[in-house]
Amino acid sequence: MRILYITLENLSFQKGSVTHIREIVDGLRSHGHDVGLAGCSWNETEKDQKFYNLLHPVVSRFKWLIRKRTPYLLSSGILFLYLLKVLPRYDIIYARDYHTVLIALLPRLLFGKKLIFEMNGLASEEYRLRGKSIRNSIAAYLIQKAEKMATKYSDRIVVVTPQIART
Repeated sequence: MRILYITLENLSFQKGSVTHIREIVDGLRSHGHDVGLAGCSWNETEKDQKFYNLLHPVVSRFKWLIRKRTPYLLSSGILFLYLLKVLPRYDIIYARDYHTVLIALLPRLLFGKKLIFEMNGLASEEYRLRGKSIRNSIAAYLIQKAEKMATKYSDRIVVVTPQIART
């Protein structure tokens, strides 16, 4: 199968989620799948020949103007445009979280592709744990609705723990 793994994680950082992403991509490839990876990276070159960097070279030249974390809306918009460009080459979209599932919904429908949603946690619960402010409550509610929408429109859901599967 030709699979496009999409994430908004910054793959420049050495952290657990980035290691997880690389292991998933490598594991799929070791099983004979043709896997492309779309994500953010401040590194000038990625080792991966099928890497679609959401930080366009023009944006990277001005990284000193932008905080080390790429603005979320910018990355989301660029991911959407990349999907429109490269998705015809792939059979399946493998989305790392509910954000990327929602970004992929329209391109998925346009190109008739299957969508896999990898659920690593419940973002709405994480927001609730931040405190009982009105802002956190509203954000948690909206994120919960987005997570439900992501699960509803995905063809398959991959969960990392049995507890997440039960919720």
